[in-house]
Parts: sequence; structure tokens; C-alpha cells
Amino acid sequence: MASVRAFSDRLLAAQEEERALVAREIHDDVLQRVAVLLGELDAKRTAPLPNHEAYARWLGQLREEVADLASDVRGIAQRMHPAVLDHLGLEAALQALAQDMNGTDGVRLDMNIDIKHKTTALPRNLTTSLYRIAQEALRNVAQHAQVSQASLSMTEQDGGIRLVVEDQGRGLPENSEAATIGLGITSMKERARLVNGQVFVRPGRDRGTRVEAWVPLRGDP
Repeated sequence: MASVRAFSDRLLAAQEEERALVAREIHDDVLQRVAVLLGELDAKRTAPLPNHEAYARWLGQLREEVADLASDVRGIAQRMHPAVLDHLGLEAALQALAQDMNGTDGVRLDMNIDIKHKTTALPRNLTTSLYRIAQEALRNVAQHAQVSQASLSMTEQDGGIRLVVEDQGRGLPENSEAATIGLGITSMKERARLVNGQVFVRPGRDRGTRVEAWVPLRGDP
């Protein structure tokens, strides 16, 4: 019973950490930039620009600032729940995740997706769990592996879907127990458990780290 309570505590801590991060991003960045934009608008109301050309330049700059802000807010919403997952399916959501990882972290993701079922037809809880597992595994690659390339594969196997994220980076800590109890790995394992699946985190085939998840398409594994 104590181990179950400790597991729940770690998972709750991970969720609260993610919520706190989003709250800080909104408060320290988004709201501050909104305040600056409002200040610029108020300033122009009390001190109008001298001519049409100056007004056009100012308006263009303001538009760029608003577009940048909108992009960052979209990124925050994407991390909370990607709209593409609901509308275009898991494959498209993973491809978008790969593009973001390349642009933000400079890590190129080699993808191999080969499943018979259309991901748009899969149960929502299954696709959400697989997406979050992939997202957490790739976050670990970006933060800890120190590589410029990783791989992601998704195939059908044994009546379920098998997802593998692998890199050839620094690898697991010498104390493998530290990796086993990490909050990110705890979260991945819980995601899989909720859909009767499993997650294994092992050393890669050559070096680095291999995250392997399997979830059943229906019923119990």
C-alpha cells in the first residue's frame, strides 16, 4: 500500500510541476507581453503618430508582436493538448512533435510508422496515452541525451501498438534505480497502465536509451 501511495505522490508531483511551468510561462511571459502591447496602444492614443507612413510602420511592428505572442500561446496550448491529435490523428500529431523538436531543440527525428489501422479511428484514450509517452520520451532525449538525432517507430504487434523511441546518447544513469523512479518515467508507465499497456526503459542496442511502449488495441493485454 505504501508503494502505491508513493507512486501516486510522484505522479501528482509531476503533474503539479507541469501545471506550475505553464502558469509561470503565462504569468511571466504572456501576460507581461500583453501588458507591453496595451501600453503601446495607450501611448499611441495619447500621442498619435505624425503621418500615415509612420503609422503603417508602427502597425506592422505591432502585428509582428501579436503574431509572435499568438505563436507562443499556441505552443503552450499544444503542450497541454495538441488539437492535431483530435482532428488528424496520432500519426500527424507525432509528425508535428518531430518538427517542433527539430526546430526547438535541433534534434532530427527519424520516423517509421507502419500500422494498418487509421490513427483517427483509434480510441482517444489510447492515442492520447501513446502521444504523451512519445512526448515525454522525446523530452528526455532533448534534455539529457546530448544528441542531434533520434528515432521513433510505431508498429502493430501482438494485437496492440508498439511505440519505440531510441537514441544513442549518454544513456541511463549507472544507478538504474534512479531512472526507474524518475517522475518522467513514472508518468509514462502510468499512461500505459491506464490503457492496460506497458512501458520499458532500457539501454539502447548500441548505446543510449530505448523507451518501448505497448498498448492493446482492445481489451486486456
